[in-house]
Amino acid sequence: MLLAHSVLAVLTPQYVGTALLVWVLVPCLFLESMLTPAHNALIVYEKLRIIVISRLLTLSVVPLLLLLSPLLSITSVTLAFGLVRVLARLWAAVDHSQM
Repeated sequence: MLLAHSVLAVLTPQYVGTALLVWVLVPCLFLESMLTPAHNALIVYEKLRIIVISRLLTLSVVPLLLLLSPLLSITSVTLAFGLVRVLARLWAAVDHSQM
């Protein structure tokens, strides 16, 4: 993340402006990966309803991106993408003992 600007400047100078997207996406994807063990445990214990709902929440990012892209900047859309993925995993990680 810290080297994104420098690496892009060396490898593909025309994409140096996208280094900000790395700063937005990396924390979101890191948080998502921290919530993955709970998701995997739900799969092992066959709590499939929770998993399906979580995956559907993640899939909701597609219409969200289509709606937001004409209205917001690419950075805002990237943040929305990352946050939806984190919230879907967070929803799966919350205790659903009634389900």
